[in-house]
Amino acid sequence: MSREFYESYGLDYTLTLISPASGNSLVINLLVIELNMFEDMFGPFMRMEVTLNDAMGLLDKFPLVGDEILDFRYKNPNDQELSQTFQVYRVTNRQGIKARQQVFSIHAISEPGFRNTFEYVYKPYIEKRPDEIVKDVFDNYIKKGSKALFIPEVCNNKYTKVATGQNPFQLINQIAKESRSTKYSDPSSY
Repeated sequence: MSREFYESYGLDYTLTLISPASGNSLVINLLVIELNMFEDMFGPFMRMEVTLNDAMGLLDKFPLVGDEILDFRYKNPNDQELSQTFQVYRVTNRQGIKARQQVFSIHAISEPGFRNTFEYVYKPYIEKRPDEIVKDVFDNYIKKGSKALFIPEVCNNKYTKVATGQNPFQLINQIAKESRSTKYSDPSSY
């Protein structure tokens, strides 16, 4: 794609495709036709869909096998740099436009969402407060090296739960239904 057709529409961003297997990385800003970043309605995770116009043979030179990372860095109007990392999980809508030119979409999910898909909790929690269980699940199964911050609200009831292979956020949602807040003694959560 020619530089004259590149327009950032006021958002100063860099989108880098990283392959941990080969150690290669490629800035793909100039290939982007459409970029959508949104929170999933059915889970607490960010997702990204990027549609690329590829005339340089990206999929041939940089094959996408499922271990790739999309690193999205951008600046807000105050020049504060923010970043979000996504794991690629699918390539769709691959269409040939001209000879050696194709359009396709890359789908990615945030790292905690990716870990939630592949992690299962098998652990007994006996006579623990729900906030202690949730903090343990988050720290041991979701966080794992990310800079995510999660502070559950303190609960006043003791709870016993044997996790039998649930995904971490399934377990957290189950425990949330059984917890009683110390701050709000009579919530109407039903």
